[in-house]
Amino acid sequence: MLRTSALFVLVSTSAAFPNERAETIAKCVSAFATGDQSGFAATASEVRSWGNLEDDALQKAATACLALAPTETAKDEETVAVPVIANTAEEFLARLDADPNSVEQIVMEIAELSTLSMPLDDRAKRLEAAILAYARPLPAAKANENRLAYLALTKINPDDASYASKVEQYQAALEAQAREDERRKAAIAKQLIKTTAEFDGSSWYRHPSSPRYQDTRDYVTLYIVESGAGVRSLEFFVNYTSRDGWLFVEGAQINVDGKITQLPPTQWARDNDTEIWEWAAYRGNETMIKLAKQIAESDRSVIRFNGQQFYDDHVITDTEKKVIREMLLAWDAMGPSASD
Repeated sequence: MLRTSALFVLVSTSAAFPNERAETIAKCVSAFATGDQSGFAATASEVRSWGNLEDDALQKAATACLALAPTETAKDEETVAVPVIANTAEEFLARLDADPNSVEQIVMEIAELSTLSMPLDDRAKRLEAAILAYARPLPAAKANENRLAYLALTKINPDDASYASKVEQYQAALEAQAREDERRKAAIAKQLIKTTAEFDGSSWYRHPSSPRYQDTRDYVTLYIVESGAGVRSLEFFVNYTSRDGWLFVEGAQINVDGKITQLPPTQWARDNDTEIWEWAAYRGNETMIKLAKQIAESDRSVIRFNGQQFYDDHVITDTEKKVIREMLLAWDAMGPSASD
């Protein structure tokens, strides 16, 4: 059972100490509350290694963290009891206090619950206000995020009919989008430009709005690549172009709405005429396809090409994002095999 009294001592006390030890204690409670056993074990071990602390309040927080350690099961068993999430306003608020960025995960958890036993007291109202503060700035285009947020709100305060109305509104938007996507998939796939190699019959498909030649500009895109035997794969492609000289790109990072992802190490190819261009491709890499989806739905994404001595940044354009979205739809329509 979640030890809520110890949990609140920990959260309220550690918040007063904006230093590394306080942050470690906050991670301890967050790991426990989310059932992250390995994360809790690691942070609790670090807290335990400090011994007695001179500051009484911080010592109290550290003690509360260690008190959350799950008890052992029967002596003849070697397993450790798994923390049980209480699904109460108190528990969710404790997690929010420890990590305000956990609101999206909490929204998903509440939305997925079949029922939520939570009286509409001051704590529930605080939780309701926190989720409303998360939901209101969401753009309408993020229909699923909106639907989940308002679905969570219906669990907390089922008497507010406006929440159920919002759920219906965004559910209808998602269904309409799904129908439109099915219609567009086939249409986009027919528009793709296919180039086939005479040597081995392999092909690649590009979007009509993707650059025809690499030496025209920087860009990030997706291609569909097909072997001579008809096996297809989706390729994440990044291209750097310059008229000023070689950058000798060795790697790249992409900042998606403030979150920076390092692209996996790979061999960068280079060529030149009046301009130079350097590029890298990731074929059939699910992690990179996930990143492409994030870019396509982002407000602002920037790729940084890191050279031997210098770097250059490119802001991914709305056209590039549209191309990525439509290539993902085309991939859904075409599938991994030409026989599909």
